[in-house]
Amino acid sequence: MRKVYTSRLVALDEALRKHMPEGARWTKPEGGMCLWLELPPGFDASELLIHVKERGVLFCAGTVFLRASAAAEHAAAGFCQSR
Repeated sequence: MRKVYTSRLVALDEALRKHMPEGARWTKPEGGMCLWLELPPGFDASELLIHVKERGVLFCAGTVFLRASAAAEHAAAGFCQSR
C-alpha cells in the first residue's frame, strides 16, 4: 500500500504544481493521508470546492479543521481513496 499511496501523493503534488495559482503553498506529509494546502490571500477554499466538485475534485475546506477566521484559505486534500 505504501507504493500506491506514494504514487498518489506524487500525482497530487504534480497536479498542484501545474494548476494552483502563484502564492499557493502545501506541505508533503511525512505521515497521514492528506496534504495541507494554503491558498493565496483572497481565495476561499469553500468557494473553490463548489467549482471543482463538478470536475471530480474533492477536498475538505479548512473550516473543518480551523476556526472560521483562519480557515477560508486552507484545505486538506486526501490521496488515499480513489473512485
